[in-house]
Amino acid sequence: MVIQTESRLTTKISLLLVGLVVVSMADAGEVLKAKVTHQSGLYTPELDARITAPVPDVHRLLTAYNHLEQVNPAVKESAIIETYSPAHHRVRSVIEACVAFFCKRLIQVWDVEQRSNGEIVAAIVPEVSNFRFGDAHWVLQEENGGTHLQFTTRLEPAFWVPPLIGPWIIRYKLHQEGLESVENLERLARF
Repeated sequence: MVIQTESRLTTKISLLLVGLVVVSMADAGEVLKAKVTHQSGLYTPELDARITAPVPDVHRLLTAYNHLEQVNPAVKESAIIETYSPAHHRVRSVIEACVAFFCKRLIQVWDVEQRSNGEIVAAIVPEVSNFRFGDAHWVLQEENGGTHLQFTTRLEPAFWVPPLIGPWIIRYKLHQEGLESVENLERLARF
């Protein structure tokens, strides 16, 4: 009798936990598209996602330039190094990219502009970055009380990338960072 009661209790607890997971997943954001292409040394990550948080909350997180590590854990440091206007900044970030036992610290300095339509655009400053070229574009649109986020960037590294495995590794890391960033935006926007 005691064993049967414990078994029922365990089953009820298990069902409750499964229910909680399903409910939390129902409120979670959704990645609609995440891909990274590589052509002639230029990497182009594209991300299309729905986030169950209002546009102003997502925008606030994406423009918290001194705390970008909260959105993307690959970012180890970030700071505004120059302010041109309330909507236009120069932002420096240090990214640590690791694959297996190999890690590389990357410096990215971006001129970032927040446009009145809610879009965010950025251009890399190659003279003080580990990239020859880079640009980025975020589009945030209201969708059913949440945010439809479209993000595209193009990056050309100024460092040597091993020709056979390098492009695959970079594509993989950029893809993973994009997915993780969407998860973090979803989580942080709830607070």
